[in-house]
Amino acid sequence: MEDRRFDRITRSMATSRTRRDVLKGLLGIGAGAVAAGVVLGQRTEAARRGFTGPTFPTWTPCVRDYKGDCCASGVLASGICCTNGYVDSLGYCCDPTSEGAFTGHCCPMSPSGDVIGECAG
Repeated sequence: MEDRRFDRITRSMATSRTRRDVLKGLLGIGAGAVAAGVVLGQRTEAARRGFTGPTFPTWTPCVRDYKGDCCASGVLASGICCTNGYVDSLGYCCDPTSEGAFTGHCCPMSPSGDVIGECAG
C-alpha cells in the first residue's frame, strides 16, 4: 500500500504544470506571506513599544502587627514584628548575633510559627 502512495506522490510532482497554475501558486504563497507579515508586524510593533498586555493587580499577603502595619518578615512575637524573623523561647523577638540578649534559644520562624532553621543559644 505504501508503494502505491509513494508512486502517486511522485507522479503528481512529475506532471508538468501550466504557466497559469504556477502563477496561481506563486501568488497564493505571496498573499499568505503578506498576510502573515501584517499579523506578525502588529505583534512586533506592540512589543517594540513595550506593551506586554494588561496588568493585573497582585495581592501580597500581609501579617499585621499590633499597630496595623504590615510586617515584612511575616513573623510576629507578642504583636510586634520581628524584622529578622527570629523568636526566642519566651516568644519575644530576638537577634541571634547578640549573645545574652535573648532567653533560651533564638530560632528562625516561619509566619505560621514553625521553626525553619537552626536555633542559636
